[in-house]
Amino acid sequence: MTEQRWEVPESRFVVVEAEYPPHDGKSRRSCKLEIIQGAKPISTAAEKHLRATFFAERDELLSTGRYERLNPDPIFSTNLGVRLAGNNPHGCRVVSYLTSIRNAHHRFL
Repeated sequence: MTEQRWEVPESRFVVVEAEYPPHDGKSRRSCKLEIIQGAKPISTAAEKHLRATFFAERDELLSTGRYERLNPDPIFSTNLGVRLAGNNPHGCRVVSYLTSIRNAHHRFL
């Protein structure tokens, strides 16, 4: 896997783009927005705002009929995923989802 990271100075977020080796003739890339290690956790209010914003964007995409709901983790069902109902013009299946991890103090990371 190859990985690139970008961050804005004094931001608590970093963009992480990764490309994985091909498997069965298919390649996979990911792009994540993560909190920088050691950064102050997001408040509960900010977490709620992030979720509400993601839900609004997800619902708008679903309303077009070109996207479908996706649960990327069936063990911890969140229904926070959405993906193209088919392949994009480049033959790729594009998936977007929101996950959260809580630290020992139960704060959103």
